[in-house]
Amino acid sequence: MFSVTAARIVPGLVSRRSLAPAMQQIASFRFSGHSTRKQSNVADEQLKSLMKNKAKPPVEEKPKEEKPIEFNETLIRKEETFPVDAALINQFAPKIKVIGVGGAGGNALNNMVTNKLKGVEFAALNTDAQHLATSRADTKIQIGAELTKGLGCGANPDAGRMAAEESREEIKKAVEGSHLVFITAGMGGGTGTGAAPVIADICYEMDIMTIGVVTMPFNFEGTHRRRLALEGIDRLAEVVDTLIVIPNQNLFEISGPETTFADAFQMADDVLLGGVKTVSELMTSPGIINLDFADVRSVMSDMGNAIMGTGVSDDPEDRAIKAAEQALGNPLLGLSLDISSAKGVLVNISGGSDMTLYEVDRAAQLITGKVADENANIIFGSTHDKSLEGKIRVSLVATGIDRLDYY
Repeated sequence: MFSVTAARIVPGLVSRRSLAPAMQQIASFRFSGHSTRKQSNVADEQLKSLMKNKAKPPVEEKPKEEKPIEFNETLIRKEETFPVDAALINQFAPKIKVIGVGGAGGNALNNMVTNKLKGVEFAALNTDAQHLATSRADTKIQIGAELTKGLGCGANPDAGRMAAEESREEIKKAVEGSHLVFITAGMGGGTGTGAAPVIADICYEMDIMTIGVVTMPFNFEGTHRRRLALEGIDRLAEVVDTLIVIPNQNLFEISGPETTFADAFQMADDVLLGGVKTVSELMTSPGIINLDFADVRSVMSDMGNAIMGTGVSDDPEDRAIKAAEQALGNPLLGLSLDISSAKGVLVNISGGSDMTLYEVDRAAQLITGKVADENANIIFGSTHDKSLEGKIRVSLVATGIDRLDYY
């Protein structure tokens, strides 16, 4: 909101000052050394006329109806405020879409909707009509209806691939106009493993930047499922700009014996949420240091393998450093993040109103010091978050890194 203030101009009554020219003329007739009686008589007549007119009661003007003043006029109504045109802002905001593919991808998408991920649209794609009906997405597409009859793929990635090919035109319509598409899926099953690469290929053909955020199965799910997951990841890596892979097995690093089965999968959904939020928040949340879509594209377009990390600290001694260290030592990846080979790094440093410039600098310096390539494209954003009063959160995505073997 902004306001513009201007003093109001009020029309005044005609004063005696308006008679001055006439009075001066009269004086020149009366008191000139060369005046004659004829001139004097003329002056007297003029004076009588003026006094006669002056004696008339002034006509009271009706107050004019005040109208709003347009922007192209000189004055602007006093203390008037004009709201920011939200529609205009949205018109130029990047269009971000999250596509949840299959059962795991659909569950992760529902978690994002529940957590009110801002500035993105959601689409759920599944061969299982029953599971699709539970989706909270804006758009729901049952892919491969003729092939699977809405009964799923039976953990067959080939069926998932053919289902996506059958619904190719519907998928095109769903992503049309998008600037950035996130594809979330659980690798190792049928629909996610088979359909995700097809969806990414469609986005590639439409020149839409695409980021894959997928999970590897737990060890207890068996070697066959793991092999299918690795094959799906290889196919997906060929058609996305950036691929983030999160091994579910590493959830054991942050869970205990009391962690329920449902809680474990909720953790997996939260990890996928974090991967999408780290990137999208930089473009959709107002910040101290704002990043736009072009910044994100320069770091993530056609960059291959990526790793991500997030850390939060309220340590009164050195919360910025502690948060950055947590982001670099992500237990969900089973190792300390080696970002030395990164070609691009996207960093978001968030905090409450008490976050200082010194703290932002400390966290940024720690992260940049881990990158070996002097020509690496490192882009920082910083946002205020009321929920982080007393805390600092550091999130990062490192792209273009060497081949990952940890999963």
